[in-house]
Amino acid sequence: MPATQPRPADHTRLTWPVVLVGGLTDGVNPCAIATLIFFLSVLAAGRVSRRTRIVTASAFIFAAFATYWSLGAGFLFAVRQIPVLPHVKRIAEGCLALALIILAALSLRDAIRFRRHPDPASVTLQLPPRIKAAIHRWTQSRWTWGGPLIGGLLTGIGVTVLESVCTGQGYLPVLAYLLKTDADRPRLLLFLTVYNLLFVLPLLLVSLCFLAGSGIPALLKESRKHLTATKIALALFYLALATLLLFVA
Repeated sequence: MPATQPRPADHTRLTWPVVLVGGLTDGVNPCAIATLIFFLSVLAAGRVSRRTRIVTASAFIFAAFATYWSLGAGFLFAVRQIPVLPHVKRIAEGCLALALIILAALSLRDAIRFRRHPDPASVTLQLPPRIKAAIHRWTQSRWTWGGPLIGGLLTGIGVTVLESVCTGQGYLPVLAYLLKTDADRPRLLLFLTVYNLLFVLPLLLVSLCFLAGSGIPALLKESRKHLTATKIALALFYLALATLLLFVA
């Protein structure tokens, strides 16, 4: 009888946990939450009506979803067009895994430091000061452009692109793992859409709390209260993803 060819590994069972956990941990990333709270503080300082707050915040979150999704889709389909030799691919995955291990160690160190001294300045993995300043300038200058809808969309687009310097630390390896699965185009789009819906879910919840009457100091306090747990969750996810990149064929 002719020898049967080994079937390629089915990554679906592993891919869904990566997408679901990755999207949520990326969404609770302190970079994304802190940026959203700053945007909400600008709305609060502007003394705008409740309707304007709802429209502007909704537009911001939609723009965050659409922009982050577009960045991921652009990366996935651009890389798939590039012929890559197997050994080059393995080297790239190894480098990504090493970066994830370093990020995991830094996240754990951040968790320990913040637990001992709850000062945001003690956190290593955060947006660089120049990017923070750029986000603040963009937010303050764009949120009123063209009314609440256009202003919210413009702010969300610019902020999402700028903060991807920080949030991309988890996003890029997830995208690399999706490429590793050799999923077809519809399935890739499904994975990407679910990931990004989960990414904006924490932003939506924070916005709902704000619209329900929670003040900015209360939101900041709540965010900092969970920073240690968030950093530990990110570290564990980075380690798990590094393992998958290294050892799953």
